[in-house]
Amino acid sequence: MTAGNAASRTKLKNNLVFIEKLTSVYHHHDGDTRLKDFAQETPLA
Repeated sequence: MTAGNAASRTKLKNNLVFIEKLTSVYHHHDGDTRLKDFAQETPLA
C-alpha cells in the first residue's frame, strides 16, 4: 500500500466518523448545546 493510498484511506475514515457524528447530532437533537460541542470538537479542514 502506498503512502498516498494510506492517506486517502485515513481521510475516508475521518469523513465517515464526521458523517456519523453529524447524523447523531441530528438524531439526538437535544438543544443546540450538543451542536456547539460538535462544532468545537470538529475542526473544519
